[in-house]
Amino acid sequence: MSAVRRALLLSLCVLIGVLASEPASADETPPGVHLDQPSPRIWDSRAREVAGYEVSAGFGAALITIPAMLKAGEALGHTSSNFLAATIPGLLLLAIVPPLAVTASEWGVGRRMRGRGVVRFHPAVWAAFGVNLVAIIAGAATGVNASDPAGASIFTIVDGMAMSLSTMLVLHYTQRRPHTLPVAEPLPPVGLLRAIDGSLPKAVLPSITGGFTAPVYVGRF
Repeated sequence: MSAVRRALLLSLCVLIGVLASEPASADETPPGVHLDQPSPRIWDSRAREVAGYEVSAGFGAALITIPAMLKAGEALGHTSSNFLAATIPGLLLLAIVPPLAVTASEWGVGRRMRGRGVVRFHPAVWAAFGVNLVAIIAGAATGVNASDPAGASIFTIVDGMAMSLSTMLVLHYTQRRPHTLPVAEPLPPVGLLRAIDGSLPKAVLPSITGGFTAPVYVGRF
């Protein structure tokens, strides 16, 4: 019964953290890329498909890194008799590695499917850090540790899903729409090396005709 209460308390705390987190904005634009300001996109079928792939990638990364960091923290805890020296390294690993892994996985999928320069790593990673920090605090309050398989599994699932969902939402709502540059109209064919009504100077024709320098007659025929 205590495990159920701990799981419910952990889920509630993480849910509150997800609902309280707001997508951050960023104004950095990659050099050489012309992009508009971020604007929310509608949830069409394509957006839902991309979001599903992103959440799957992020959740998979969380399922790998969270248990590994819990085990690493437990192993580091036995290396020193000092409480701070035994606790801080494991907490830092748990606080840093899973959010980076989740964000990098989802950002890579979004970059592949949404386009280069569209999704933003910077605001999404802070959302993952915030959600993970709330989960760590809730887990510490409820006594989650690597020696308790049930509690560690619930913590991994709840924290991983919360991080992957919040990261996906931030990636979606802060993505940039690529700026569509005007397409230049094609030049009319020169055809038989004629410059109609003198509209094309003689010096321009060799560059259009690939360097062909045959005699050109300018004027009306």
